[in-house]
Amino acid sequence: MAQFAMENSQEQLARYMQDLHAAERGLEDILKGHVEHVDTPSTVRQACSAAAQAARTRMAAIDLNLTRIGGTAGSVRGLVNRAAIAFSDMWSMSHDATGKMTMELIKSHAAAHLIHASYFALHSYAKSIGDQMTEQLAEQGIRDSAATAKSLLPMIGHLAMSAATER
Repeated sequence: MAQFAMENSQEQLARYMQDLHAAERGLEDILKGHVEHVDTPSTVRQACSAAAQAARTRMAAIDLNLTRIGGTAGSVRGLVNRAAIAFSDMWSMSHDATGKMTMELIKSHAAAHLIHASYFALHSYAKSIGDQMTEQLAEQGIRDSAATAKSLLPMIGHLAMSAATER
């Protein structure tokens, strides 16, 4: 049986941030799809555009912090994350256009909560190793990811109601 080397605290910290970066990238990709889709209502497009920008801002902060500790955003994690998102597209295959859009927003909302919880984990780990800069980044991420998730809920309701009026 192969033995794996234990990660030191900086490697573990980098891995937390690489995972967060990949999750943020996945969320941004889903949201950009809404912004670019011609049938997306303008209110949904605006909310998704703002949420995608927030994800990009958080990714930029993660990139800077990763550079500070000698790490980089991992492309492998990003590829795995995008593959998982593509696979999850099968979830909404049987829905009409509005139903698909609603399901995509539900996935975005769930991804924002995954990111929110991941920032909590990063915060706890950074605090335990005494990395105040990462701790502050995580505190901001906790606030911002919660706001992103909250901003998507009204759009999910809007689309679900519009699906009912289309019938």
